[in-house]
Amino acid sequence: MKRILLCTLLLSSAASLSAQDVFIAPSRRTIIASTDFGHGRDRSHTLYVRNESTIPIIVSGVVLLMCENVKGECFPQRTNIAIPPGARRSVGHVTQKVLGPRFGYVWNFTYRADTSDAKVVELLRQHGVAVDGPSVPRDSEP
Repeated sequence: MKRILLCTLLLSSAASLSAQDVFIAPSRRTIIASTDFGHGRDRSHTLYVRNESTIPIIVSGVVLLMCENVKGECFPQRTNIAIPPGARRSVGHVTQKVLGPRFGYVWNFTYRADTSDAKVVELLRQHGVAVDGPSVPRDSEP
């Protein structure tokens, strides 16, 4: 019985060590945009970004383009929205200006790795990821 328990403990600790060694860089494949469409009279959309990397990120800007019947103006907005690994956060909200007519837009966002933690910076450098570069632009359509 003691051998089985010891083997189980060793295997579980080995599995947790290998899981900690996994590195997934922030990239176009791991930083994903999505839009939730509102229902009812108020046709509004909530814009989301999901971080499927193992590094925290900061969404530094959101812009609406090619706006048609959108409440407010279509211009870049600076943001500072932290998104931890594996999390999804709202980065904006778009509402229809006038009910009935066509409603549309395209949205983009920029992000960067959150380098406020020295351990994150070291991990990025170990994997050959540039740390001091500009924010990465992303395109998304609703």
